[in-house]
Amino acid sequence: MAALPEFDTASKGSVTSDTPGFEVTNQGIGPALKGISSSNISFLAAGVVGINNNSEQSDPNKVEQNATGVVGISINGEGVHGESRSTFFAGVAGIQRGPADPERRLSPVGVFGFSENGEGMHGESRSDTFAAIAGISKGPVGNDPQGNRRNPCGVFGQSESGEGVHGETSSSLFAVIVCRRRRHQFSRDRKQCGSVREV
Repeated sequence: MAALPEFDTASKGSVTSDTPGFEVTNQGIGPALKGISSSNISFLAAGVVGINNNSEQSDPNKVEQNATGVVGISINGEGVHGESRSTFFAGVAGIQRGPADPERRLSPVGVFGFSENGEGMHGESRSDTFAAIAGISKGPVGNDPQGNRRNPCGVFGQSESGEGVHGETSSSLFAVIVCRRRRHQFSRDRKQCGSVREV
């Protein structure tokens, strides 16, 4: 086995080309590139960091023009895999800090999932408390320029040909779908309506 190169000082360089500035190929069973960091000062102190400084606005209709910071591609496995043993932080986190579209036609999502033949987003959990997928909206209620009330819902479901939202349960106690309206000063009696329960 060839000895790995050792760096006593940080190396830095720049290149102007349509080919990679740095490329590593591993013909064995180990990783081609491995980054290790012992710092927790910020997320930029990660083992591997990818930054794209392209300031031009990308076309949302052209995925190939997406100025991506990190890309993961796999022929037969996961494109990107994330794991965490933390009691708080996620295995994979997507955070979007871009400004909102004034006309609200574009949604700067934090995590986007797309599939040609399967689920665009899939969530599973073995917790006895937390949901497999949770949608929480913390945005205020407001009006659009036409005076229509905006609805910052927690979960939105839409389908071109099928059910917008589908729910099933094998429980003999809990409802398929629960609708709960929170009120500050008023309370309501619980009402069971078939498989839909409003609280």
